[in-house]
Amino acid sequence: DQMTDHNYLVSNGTGNTKYFTVNKSIYKNCYTTTSCVISVPNNDSFFGNLGMSPVEKDRIYVGYQQAVYRSEDAGSNWSAIGTASGNWCLAVGRNVGTVYAAGDGITGQRLFRLYYPSSTWSNITPPAPYDNQLKITDIEIDPLDINHVYISVGGTNANAKVFMTSNAGNTWTNLSFNLPNVPIFCIKKDINHGLYVGTSIGVFYKPPGYLHWQHFSNNLPPVPVTEIELWPEPYPVN
Repeated sequence: DQMTDHNYLVSNGTGNTKYFTVNKSIYKNCYTTTSCVISVPNNDSFFGNLGMSPVEKDRIYVGYQQAVYRSEDAGSNWSAIGTASGNWCLAVGRNVGTVYAAGDGITGQRLFRLYYPSSTWSNITPPAPYDNQLKITDIEIDPLDINHVYISVGGTNANAKVFMTSNAGNTWTNLSFNLPNVPIFCIKKDINHGLYVGTSIGVFYKPPGYLHWQHFSNNLPPVPVTEIELWPEPYPVN
């Protein structure tokens, strides 16, 4: 996983701090020297998932098997947040600090929500047909509404592919519709409220207001798509 700081939050207008994970370690701004390592102390998990506050560039997060950790000083010091564990994906909203995290807990996959500076996670796992043995593969927060969240789901359970909440997880709507019964790896929303998902057989798109998905190949072969980015970013950054 990797991320950079926000262009509009640094004095010269250029994002110049880069973070990435390698095995158990987190690196900041370099590749070869141990002086660049800002790893969570005593971490035994691999491939942490990184996140950053959109309003405080030095407040960063990482999700590991044992916990989600937060640093207020760009990785110099870390502290575990509550008891949410086994986090495969992590998303930070564009406000003071709404965090959504998916974790593989004792009772299976669960989805959690946290409001900064609290360390208490709320379980907002979707109901059936979501199955807590399935992996939540991606979390997409609407940049204009932190309560509006989408998740994509792996596995081969029919009709359990994409779910949406408009009230921060209190209730959920199933948007799987006609998606094929293949794993969904990622999800992205555009400025017009259309949705893209990356699957094991390519990209699918749901236009705004539609109750079905269409194959969005444009000569892309039927290959696994694990990440989707829209460029330039369609939303304002502040």
